[in-house]
Amino acid sequence: MRDGELYSVAQESYREELAYDRHRARCRRAARICRALLLLIGIPMALCLVFTASYALTCILNGATPSEVVELLSGLFNRITGFIRAAT
Repeated sequence: MRDGELYSVAQESYREELAYDRHRARCRRAARICRALLLLIGIPMALCLVFTASYALTCILNGATPSEVVELLSGLFNRITGFIRAAT
């Protein structure tokens, strides 16, 4: 007992529920931040992978050999890095 207050099981339960609710709110907030970061990083990476795969498949359908596909992909990446360097 503190300063003449009576101990209440209901008050203790309510305090525990508030602590649990604060913990869940922090977890939800952290999960939202992680989802947002994954979307910001994942969508551009997925687009790059889809573009690269479609480029390679187009080269293969046009009759390129595996070594030619590797050369074409390395040329593509060299052009992209050159474009990025020129833009910065």
